[in-house]
Amino acid sequence: MTAGARKEPVRFLADENFEPAIVEGLRRQQPLADILTANEAGTLGMQDPDLLAFAAAHDRILVSHDKRTLPAHFAAFRVAGHDSPGVMLISRKHSIGQSIEALLLIWEASHHHEWRNLITRLPL
Repeated sequence: MTAGARKEPVRFLADENFEPAIVEGLRRQQPLADILTANEAGTLGMQDPDLLAFAAAHDRILVSHDKRTLPAHFAAFRVAGHDSPGVMLISRKHSIGQSIEALLLIWEASHHHEWRNLITRLPL
């Protein structure tokens, strides 16, 4: 980062099956964290390819529990030449607290552009 450059904060979009308690907990621990639910974003019922396009158009990192179908859709999205702000997958096997801490760490310690075109499993 150059002198005087500002950190661009991470912006998240939770898919419709993402655990609401994680979103609520993140917001409680860090009210400045920018995370939208599917309901807030108007993405309820969107299929993965459309959701990836929406996240890209709104420059939001998609967070999801869907490790079954989303990785293949993400790969197809990238192969088709589309850029993505990134996708973060959190297993439902992790506790809500672990999931909140992982997103909080990402929000506090990284820049939004660092996750561009990556699919990442959390916690790291």
